[in-house]
Amino acid sequence: MLDPKQIQVLHLARRMSGGVRLHVCQLCRGLDSKFYSHHLVTNVTDSDPTYRAAPLDCTPVMNLPITHTISIKDLINIYAIYRNMKNERIDIVHGHGAKGGFYARIFGKLAGAKVVYTPHGGSSHDRTYRSTQFLQTNAEKLLASYTDMYVFESDYAKVQFAHKLNSEVGPSFVNYNGIDIGASDPTSSCYQLQTPIVIGAFGRLEHAKGFDLLIQAVQLLIVNYSLPVCCRIFGEGEDYSVLKDLIVKLGLNRQVSLMGHSLQVPKDMANCDIVVHPSRFDSMPYVPLEAMRAGKPVIVTNVGGLPEIITDGVDGLLAKPEPQNIAHKVLKLCQDDQLRQTLIKNAYPTLRQRFSLQHMLSNIDSIYRSLLHPTDMF
Repeated sequence: MLDPKQIQVLHLARRMSGGVRLHVCQLCRGLDSKFYSHHLVTNVTDSDPTYRAAPLDCTPVMNLPITHTISIKDLINIYAIYRNMKNERIDIVHGHGAKGGFYARIFGKLAGAKVVYTPHGGSSHDRTYRSTQFLQTNAEKLLASYTDMYVFESDYAKVQFAHKLNSEVGPSFVNYNGIDIGASDPTSSCYQLQTPIVIGAFGRLEHAKGFDLLIQAVQLLIVNYSLPVCCRIFGEGEDYSVLKDLIVKLGLNRQVSLMGHSLQVPKDMANCDIVVHPSRFDSMPYVPLEAMRAGKPVIVTNVGGLPEIITDGVDGLLAKPEPQNIAHKVLKLCQDDQLRQTLIKNAYPTLRQRFSLQHMLSNIDSIYRSLLHPTDMF
């Protein structure tokens, strides 16, 4: 039986993977259970190993075969959600990602609930066929009036979304992703570089993440600068074969390893000397935040929302999304002990002041409450 005092929140996500998985889990586990009860609809089968190994066992989950492409199956799925949830009192429907947002607006309209939509950057990037882009863009325009609040994880994501729609975004709030930074300051982790120097990279193996750029940068470091490095890339995805072929082509079988999905990111990061996030575009990834928390100097590409995390030369380094510049930044870090320690020292205050989990959760709490009680504006 529902507790009338609790706010009932339904989260909709195509799958629980990467940043979306971490974000939804943070909300379900982090918002005060005295005031919130969460429900989840997702494709469990297509979710990443981390979620399948540790699902949201305290949250009712409806497993649906939600796919990436738009089809008649989506209407069947939405009807199944409505049939399953129609007797529940859902106060807030929160859609995550383009497909989750599509489902959330339609179900929210049917259920008479307030709708929050977090695109998570993905729907703002033109990575699909033009026909799919056309459908997604027009669907977003049609569903805009069903959206009570857009929540973007970066200013970049908001601007990019408005550009795609070619119109102003409705009621919105920029809420940076946050992580639990813990009580211990990692700035005391003065360390000597290993031999070979270990470069770590984490994320889904797809073109957008730019791991091919990092692999080419590793070759430049070895061939042009005789730098003893090895690179460990953690993740799974559709570009596995492409990246494996590139490693073989460049003769880097001994220096570059595709490690598969990491079930223990903090431990794997702890074994790296430097963490590189070589994206071609990104909204507000968690990987740089996790690297900063781990006390590792981080290099990110100067694209998307990444410059909103890193101030170049202060708490990390910004690189162009090209092999030569990424290699140059890695070389710079390896040759300058003082720079590495400066970046590590400055990164922790950045996390504490701008990217704490508590700050992110507090903003979401205020957004939810303001939608249900408009006088309680945040």
